[in-house]
Amino acid sequence: MKYTKGEWKTGKSPLGDWFVTNGETLIARYIRHWDVQLIASAPVLYEALRNVHESASFIRLPSLLREMVSKAIAKAEGSK
Repeated sequence: MKYTKGEWKTGKSPLGDWFVTNGETLIARYIRHWDVQLIASAPVLYEALRNVHESASFIRLPSLLREMVSKAIAKAEGSK
């Protein structure tokens, strides 16, 4: 999956608008302050879910959890 690489960081403009950047690319702006950390953590969360999904055959995950992980990955990748 393609997404903007690098560590996503939050910031606040001089006008008080929140944004997310990787230091080179503006990823999102005009974000509500309660959403900014969740958006900035998206790449780390995605990678964690991919690792859990890939390890599912080695560890015993409850089927409900396995289904939740699969659905979250599908949504992140733009699938239904």
